[in-house]
Amino acid sequence: MKFLKKNKDIIFNVLLFIVLFIISFVFSFIIAHVWCDQIWSFGFSYNISKGMMIYKDFNVVQMPLYFLIASIFIKIFGNYMISTCVFDSLLLASIGFIMFKNIGWKSIFPFLAFLVFCPSPYNLLCMLLFFIILHLIHNNKYNDYIVALLVGVIFITKQNIGVLLFVPMFFYSKHKIKSFFIFMIPFILLIIYLLFNNSLFEFFDYVFLGLFEFGGNKDIDYILLIIEFMCVGYLIYSFVRSNFKDREALYILIFQLVLYPLCELRHYFPAFIPFLYYFLKNYKRCLAAIIVCSLEVIYVFSAFYFNYIPINIHTNKDLLYLKSPSPLANYLEKINKEFEGNVENIYFDSDYSYLYKMYYNNNPTRLDFIMDGNMGYFSKKEIFKELDSHCKKEKCIFLLYKKVGKDNQFSEYRDFVKKHYKKSGQFDDMDVYSSK
Repeated sequence: MKFLKKNKDIIFNVLLFIVLFIISFVFSFIIAHVWCDQIWSFGFSYNISKGMMIYKDFNVVQMPLYFLIASIFIKIFGNYMISTCVFDSLLLASIGFIMFKNIGWKSIFPFLAFLVFCPSPYNLLCMLLFFIILHLIHNNKYNDYIVALLVGVIFITKQNIGVLLFVPMFFYSKHKIKSFFIFMIPFILLIIYLLFNNSLFEFFDYVFLGLFEFGGNKDIDYILLIIEFMCVGYLIYSFVRSNFKDREALYILIFQLVLYPLCELRHYFPAFIPFLYYFLKNYKRCLAAIIVCSLEVIYVFSAFYFNYIPINIHTNKDLLYLKSPSPLANYLEKINKEFEGNVENIYFDSDYSYLYKMYYNNNPTRLDFIMDGNMGYFSKKEIFKELDSHCKKEKCIFLLYKKVGKDNQFSEYRDFVKKHYKKSGQFDDMDVYSSK
């Protein structure tokens, strides 16, 4: 009993984190829909775990930190998506834990929204690092050097957010030159790693120049955009009212740009969660907070059940245990049988491009992810040349969905296939094109 009384705070914190982890895992990755960014992020991490070199052997437009860490979880737990789900759930639980320690029971509301619309895995890692900064501000433990290092780590997780957060970090630093060099440490270590692996050119082409290509993909929900303008207005008002001293307001205001250029549900919530946290922490009128939270809960569930369309994958369990006998496994085997086991030379304009290759223990390459904005600036032409050269030697099969939206991100790839290869049949809801 003395031990329990003496260590009750530690025991409570441990139990709280375990509960948040279990809730995160069960809700976000078993109940909620798995979506394309989770599949691709798992695929990138899977490739690294198999010894492939990021940027050199496969194309990625994001910084590598998340994928490098997630690949360790795949090494430990096996080649299943459940391995990265463990890592993502740890990130979610950590963010929920920090919010609870800062604002108490009110953290239930942003955490609930977080569970329903879990963002891209690399955004999750960014958000955890960002909430650590907010926690330091909240507890008056803001340190120029620690924050500079955290922003530097965010930079090698997602480049645009790292650059943007450099602004308030540098603005508030009392030791600007030292802070700048500390900020650069993670990036310098990354450059050394890329030089050692001879992939520096591809890195800059995808991660920096590729952003201009990706910026052309506009997916905007105008209702969310209106809500976002209201959030930004409130943050600007709070920052100005504090005589430009409210560090949290400025950091969260800058972080709102995480949703550019895709302002839709999955990309909106990484920006909305820190705002909601800030609003609940600072707005003292209980009735207004209850109204905002109630509206948020209603919106989250209505959007989840009525407006959100999951990707064309049968069940989450199929993804978590990809090798189990399941509808998805049966479907992949049906494809394999239909095209006589030509695993290496079957290409999709969907998430199946990665799933199919990984199911049959083939490492996905840059030819399996030819999506608009994900091919780099200089590498784009080379990728199409590589595909064409490969398909002159091998019989390549291309499966293209018959019905796609106007903003389909595989438009350049689909146009290339239709122009260079002949339609040879149909398979389910897809047209089949063949190089021979």
